[in-house]
Amino acid sequence: MSAFESISTPAAQPAPAPATAVTVNVGRRHGIIAAVCCLVLAGGGYWEGRVDGSARYEAEHARFETYIADERDKAATEKARQADALRDVQAASDLRAEQSATATTDLQGRIDVYVAQLQRRPVSDRCTLTDADLHGLRDLSPGAAPRARHRPTAAARDTEVVR
Repeated sequence: MSAFESISTPAAQPAPAPATAVTVNVGRRHGIIAAVCCLVLAGGGYWEGRVDGSARYEAEHARFETYIADERDKAATEKARQADALRDVQAASDLRAEQSATATTDLQGRIDVYVAQLQRRPVSDRCTLTDADLHGLRDLSPGAAPRARHRPTAAARDTEVVR
């Protein structure tokens, strides 16, 4: 018999005792059950931590979403405020342009009336402006302060050329 035949034949190996085989199987079952229990107990803590972590994540995510929504609301409010301000500036600009056009038209009308009054004078008076004419011209210029009449001194009157 060769060494191979002696190992592979059942007669060469002693048969295991039935009690030992049962003990090994029961021990293996207990080991598996113990391992499962450890996994369940330890895993329960793991899953509890995962659930707590998930709850924390959800809470943080909800806070982040709230923050984003608040920032969007602020941006929309600011955009609306700027649009209102732009409309106000545009309305004020339009009003100023309208008032300027009206003032220009009024001033031009007053100048036209004044020139028409000057043209009604005789030809000899058209070249000379009286004090009333000067006051009329000053009244036409917007923002002009009324000026005191210039009174020539005695020396100036003596040197004045008579026309």
